[in-house]
Amino acid sequence: MGSIVELIEKRGPITFAEYMGLALYDPHHGYYAHHIPGPDDDYRTSPSLSPWFGRLLVKLFVAMQHAMGGSSEFRVVELGAGSASLAASVLESIDAASSTRWAVVERFKEIATRQREALREHNGVEWAPSLREVSPGDGCIFANEVLDNFPVHLLEVVEGGVAEIYVRATDGSLAEELGPPSDPRLKAHASNAMGHLEIGDRFEVNLAADEFAEDASAVIGRGYLLIIDYGDVEPDLWTRRPAGSLVSYGTDGLHLEVLRQPGRRDITAHVNFSHLGRSLEGLGWNVSPVRTQRQMLIELGAADVEEQLRQAQHSAQEQGLGAEAVRLMAERSALTALYRSGGLGDLRVMIASKNAPAIERL
Repeated sequence: MGSIVELIEKRGPITFAEYMGLALYDPHHGYYAHHIPGPDDDYRTSPSLSPWFGRLLVKLFVAMQHAMGGSSEFRVVELGAGSASLAASVLESIDAASSTRWAVVERFKEIATRQREALREHNGVEWAPSLREVSPGDGCIFANEVLDNFPVHLLEVVEGGVAEIYVRATDGSLAEELGPPSDPRLKAHASNAMGHLEIGDRFEVNLAADEFAEDASAVIGRGYLLIIDYGDVEPDLWTRRPAGSLVSYGTDGLHLEVLRQPGRRDITAHVNFSHLGRSLEGLGWNVSPVRTQRQMLIELGAADVEEQLRQAQHSAQEQGLGAEAVRLMAERSALTALYRSGGLGDLRVMIASKNAPAIERL
């Protein structure tokens, strides 16, 4: 099968959303067909950085279950589980008597096989290739740094309106070209943004977020949605990033050249939490105000755990246990990185409830 560039050359110009879908999810050449986020990959996620991320989230999942009256059918459905490090942390930490079940949505069979191996000691974990194929029930759908990888349409403000960015291939290289919006839904989203931008400015529209909201609504009869991701609310998302929020990650770090090395680099776009919230509310969800990961983890007790680790480290040093002191220092450093401002602590958190009490305080 030809490369992504060859595929585009044969098909002709495609929307940026189609290009991003190929670059990330093509079964032969897509980035996520072969890359699993981890400490040695192109970037690090909270679950791969520290098991304390999952251990602290246990409190939130338990609070959700209790708010629903201790539902015996409570299930966490995780999208983008990667190496399954978060699932392992949660399942190892949760009360053995808990009835919480776990399900993983993973489209790539090879990666699902690795996840099964990582979770082989935990019974009852389910897998599905898509959210649409998860059986309906009560519980929580959880997505950590997933929606920022949904393929987005890229628009540019032009004289008299907006144009869409298309990707073409010529002589083995990719380039952009402007064209009319490919989907009538884009114009409604563009009207919200244009009053805050100038000619030449760019922004993304994530139509896949609407489909995600519909799929989540079909799966959850009663329960919650927990989204943690890079993103912002309107109009800050546009005014803070008038060139758009698209970036790519590779072994050489972050770049703005998102047409570079398709399939070999990650591509992300900030989540528009205002857009997502409107979609969910239209489907009957109650959406709580967006907060930061720092706020969430502190409410879940991260600072208290950090202090306990600090005291344990000090005690180990006093006892001359150098290796243990170094281990505790590294554990504490990884934990604080989860909620440090200017880093992972700035990730946004959205919690939505459906036919269940809102989780106002953690």
